[in-house]
Amino acid sequence: EVLQFQNIGRYVTRGVEAEASYRDSRGWYGFGGVSFNSVGTEVIDDMGNTELVFGKVFDAPKITAAGGVSTPKLFGYAHLGLEGQYISRRRTRLADDPMAAAAAKTSIPWVGLNATLYLPNLRGFDVTFGGRNLIGKRDQVPAPDDYDRFPDPATTIVVAKIPGEGREVYVKVGY
Repeated sequence: EVLQFQNIGRYVTRGVEAEASYRDSRGWYGFGGVSFNSVGTEVIDDMGNTELVFGKVFDAPKITAAGGVSTPKLFGYAHLGLEGQYISRRRTRLADDPMAAAAAKTSIPWVGLNATLYLPNLRGFDVTFGGRNLIGKRDQVPAPDDYDRFPDPATTIVVAKIPGEGREVYVKVGY
């Protein structure tokens, strides 16, 4: 048996996005961006007619935003960077299922914070220390139906959301 996946739907995104960045002669750098979106998909009614419906698409946030700042070399050795991120609520695939639990209908908004300390040319090496998701709250990502479990023919365990990335600490060394 061969698995075959096909894109059978049509998605349309409309909205507005803005981005800006700034760098000064001292080495300060700042950036920011925000996106307001509405995603639509075709829905077929009982008569076979298709209609484009907005606002009911699985895992499509209405707002995403990110912003950050990077310093010039601090004490002549290292740059420090901070970044904040925001993702608004997203619908799960069960949002229109009256039998689904209320908690599974929409995800919760997510806010993340990342930090990086970059030391260029440290005895010939570039060293980066960083941390992602420093707030430590995992995003609740809407899960597709292939995450559901079927332990026996009469039972279905529905997995509406899965935890996103946790806190991460890393070190990179380049030469």
